[in-house]
Amino acid sequence: MPFEASGLPDEASYAVSLVVALLFVSFLHVTFGEMIPKNFAVSVADRAVLLLAPPMVLLYRLTMPVIWLLNTFANLALRAMRVTPRDEVVSTFTLEEMESIVNESKRGGTVTDDAGLIAGALDFGGYRAADVMVTAEQVVTVPEDVTPRQVEKAVGRTGFSRFVVLNGEGAHTGYVHLKDVMSLSASAFDSSLPVTAVRSLANFSAADDLGECLASMQRSGSHLGRVLDEHGRTIGILFLEDVLETLVGEINDATQARDSRRQHQV
Repeated sequence: MPFEASGLPDEASYAVSLVVALLFVSFLHVTFGEMIPKNFAVSVADRAVLLLAPPMVLLYRLTMPVIWLLNTFANLALRAMRVTPRDEVVSTFTLEEMESIVNESKRGGTVTDDAGLIAGALDFGGYRAADVMVTAEQVVTVPEDVTPRQVEKAVGRTGFSRFVVLNGEGAHTGYVHLKDVMSLSASAFDSSLPVTAVRSLANFSAADDLGECLASMQRSGSHLGRVLDEHGRTIGILFLEDVLETLVGEINDATQARDSRRQHQV
């Protein structure tokens, strides 16, 4: 052996050989077993998937009985110790913990949130419909006998494309969208708006979670919704745009006249 030829005693040569062998195996393992495969997968992900997926699936199918047997034995041992086995690690964080993680990441420079998207997403769950709605007295409305031409003029004056419709009793019966008006024939522009051009409003209670309101509006395709109190009276209107602005921040619209929503009937 080289170490014996160098004059080292047998005991010392065995110890040095063991250390050198461990270092060499560790080098091969880290370099060819971890670093090179990781960089290969990151650099050419598509080729890596096509190359590695078939043998990995085959290996999984071949070893599945052994894995199932070991997993079953481990679960039985855990149940014997009155521990509920889990297939995956479950990690949950409270809202305060998530805010702390984000704030610490921003201070460390690992996360940037100039647009406020992360902060808005974290705060989103704390809002209710009553927090974001526009009160019924402040909403721009049109009467149920409004003509398409009047709606067109209201759009030009306010910059809005959707208006809540009030019936003769002052109830919010639906809303009209500009694109429904523009699809009408020219001969109908000076007649009362047809019922088919009035869209229905979604209904929410004042205490409804804003995330649930957004999901409901997405499912129904409604851009506006009534916010009702405990007696079923309309106390405000929830606009999809306002809900989205709560989540992602201010949405700039060059055609929209600022504060024009805070008017009375058109």
